[in-house]
Amino acid sequence: MMCTTRADRRLTRFRALALAASSLLAAAMPASANASSVGASRSYILIAAEQRLASGLGERVGAIGGAMTSAVPEIGVAVVRSADAGFAARAVALPGLRSVVPDVELQLDAPAALSVVANPPRSGDDDELFGLQWALDAIDAPEAWAQGARGLGARVGVIDTGVDVDHPDLAPNLNLALAKSFVPGQNVAAAPGPGVPLSPYLHHGTWVAGIIAAADNGVGTIGVAPEAEIVPIRACEEPNGACPTSAFLAGLVYAGAIQSDVISLSIGQAIPRHGFADAHGHWVSAREVAEIAVAFRRALAFARASGATITAAAGNEAQDFHADADLLHITPELPHTIGVSATGPIGWGLDQTTDVDRPASYTNHGQSAIELAAPGGDFDPGLLERECTVASVTGLCFVFDLIVGPTADGWTAAAGTSASSPHVAGIAALVIGAHGGRMHPAAVEAILRASADDLGKPGRDAYYGYGRVNAARAVAKP
Repeated sequence: MMCTTRADRRLTRFRALALAASSLLAAAMPASANASSVGASRSYILIAAEQRLASGLGERVGAIGGAMTSAVPEIGVAVVRSADAGFAARAVALPGLRSVVPDVELQLDAPAALSVVANPPRSGDDDELFGLQWALDAIDAPEAWAQGARGLGARVGVIDTGVDVDHPDLAPNLNLALAKSFVPGQNVAAAPGPGVPLSPYLHHGTWVAGIIAAADNGVGTIGVAPEAEIVPIRACEEPNGACPTSAFLAGLVYAGAIQSDVISLSIGQAIPRHGFADAHGHWVSAREVAEIAVAFRRALAFARASGATITAAAGNEAQDFHADADLLHITPELPHTIGVSATGPIGWGLDQTTDVDRPASYTNHGQSAIELAAPGGDFDPGLLERECTVASVTGLCFVFDLIVGPTADGWTAAAGTSASSPHVAGIAALVIGAHGGRMHPAAVEAILRASADDLGKPGRDAYYGYGRVNAARAVAKP
């Protein structure tokens, strides 16, 4: 009988170059989508009037037909399931509560394009895919490393999907003792089974974590902060990228509680403030949308007060935050986050002198919400039929405009603000490490803004915010 190693299975699975271009996220699911059956159990979030839960709440919930499944007492939130259609109306009258809202499923940013570029193990004298990482050159990361800044001493909480915990590019920097999942039935290390096709969300967290802190170890890619510590926190499901609000809130509070120096968020959901139908066909009212925002503000405030600098992907809908005031973008428009837009080249595989700092075609923008810009890559369908060779790697030309990073059992190139947010998170880790660890988020944010390259119109603007981040200037000694 022939035996196969895990590396053999990796090579078999990803031998062919794959493309999975996906449509950009819709602001809300149509009312008819996946309508729930009558009497099906639903999850609700109970929000206390104050940031604490009343004693005996579980018993009171049980008495009116619900079952408390979890709680985030630090922000006065409890999660309850009930099959009773009248539960929410009764629950809101319980003492100490301000609101009861549905546990809405939010969504990770869908990449504008996705392609497998390599399979481990492929090691040599240096990280062999480093030559494809135009983004590191764009933000002057190697110049920051030359100054001794590599992220050592900084802890980054990655709230996302699971990670490939034994990936050679990630394993050296993962803190699995602190890793935690808030998605029932899916642990942090959850891996796809044999034959699972590549999808936009498959091991999204692995890719994000690698952009931040892939090890400088002669394998694959190098992260912005190659010696930073990564704590994977699962708040989103695989393979569909759905992120229950309750899991995301719990993940934010947990990341703060474990003293994360930086938190990277790549959620990209735009919610109509007037109300919308959720993924299960239930109507979420305008008041409920406002209350969901209250819960997020509490969680973000807790994480920041715990010392976390929080980076947030702007989203991939090419929306102007100011053009439609009805949309609430979670999380870049909420307080205590750094909203990050995306930049990227078109045709870099053909000409490495092309502009890598142009605003990406898909990036959301808006002066009041965007604070910084960072590489996210871009995608030109016109390059789908051409081949390019860069750094001894040959592939379709569009691939070289994307952001390369680890994925389940290999390396992926993709584009999206899901990549721009972790680039800023990585630079924040460099800054914190360079200052000996633990910094107030306001101090980190001030350094990131002051050191950014002011592109676009002078001062803060809609696409670049205060500028495209610059790692070397951020860690330079005064």
